[in-house]
Amino acid sequence: MPLIAFTPENAAGYMGAGYVRAMMEQVTATSAYTLWADCGDNPATCMQALQAGLRHLVSHTHGEVFVKLSDMASQHNAVLRNDRPAQALDMRSADVAALHAWLRQACA
Repeated sequence: MPLIAFTPENAAGYMGAGYVRAMMEQVTATSAYTLWADCGDNPATCMQALQAGLRHLVSHTHGEVFVKLSDMASQHNAVLRNDRPAQALDMRSADVAALHAWLRQACA
């Protein structure tokens, strides 16, 4: 079962799309992860991420803005979503026991 990971919220905004891309290349070169870049609610951050070559994006925009960003993403052969899965582990508040439990469930 492939694992899916998400950057922290708005990581592409405060880290920069180039840094996130380098991080993703390192992670995906050594494991079977799909790493999604969270672009927060700023459409410009999402566009920069697309220009940097990121292909799995989260944008917290809505309505017409999200539709336009989705169209841009498809033109770049990218996937855009506006939510984070409920089962995603938030590493900001998780302890080691929570991580082990989450991995056991995800890999079952």
